[in-house]
Amino acid sequence: MTARQARMQRAIALLLTILLGAAIAFSAWGAGSAASPTAPIAWDATRPLTWSEFRGPPPADAALRCEAAAIAMTLGWYATCTISNDPQSGRWRAAVDDALLSVTNTMDPLRSWVALSAQRGDILRHEQRHFDLNECYRRRLKSALLGLEREGPTADAAEQALQAALNQTAQRVLAEANDAQSRYDTLTAHGVDAAGQAQWDALIVSWLTGVPMALPGQATPNRAGSSG
Repeated sequence: MTARQARMQRAIALLLTILLGAAIAFSAWGAGSAASPTAPIAWDATRPLTWSEFRGPPPADAALRCEAAAIAMTLGWYATCTISNDPQSGRWRAAVDDALLSVTNTMDPLRSWVALSAQRGDILRHEQRHFDLNECYRRRLKSALLGLEREGPTADAAEQALQAALNQTAQRVLAEANDAQSRYDTLTAHGVDAAGQAQWDALIVSWLTGVPMALPGQATPNRAGSSG
């Protein structure tokens, strides 16, 4: 059996780099905090976000917007595939190398912003839940990509088929993530609806612990992978 390694990398940033905001019912001035690094911040269960990491300038029309803060997040993936040939059938198989698959969920400090009057704990928690919800879909994306494989009459055909399957799978999961983020903002009124926010807090926390995902109003459970 012959085999070769082929690296495949696709930037998901353009597919799901989203700005999601929280609204405030009233304004309260908050104190500034120390500057933090501007590199993308990876989600970490032990390290909640702080306002010092929202380093982007508020838009000129911030006072007219329904949201008082916005978080920019990116889901990304990197896969390596192994391509092998079956000498009996002559077919080629391309498969994701699960050990080298990487799926990331990061927050961009330079594109995330908060109005000075909105540096409140409840607004920060709403933004944190956006990041947590993104993490649920990072795990779902990784679970969907693990073990993916395709066959073809040639090595190139098998590799191209796998690449297409990877892209289609990623786009599907990212569309689901975008829909979930929109629902979260709508059903919490950007964090203003305390009851709605409490419901989503409980849902997201449960999903992070491995409970099958089912969005409010969604009939079919949407399972999130527990890998990573």
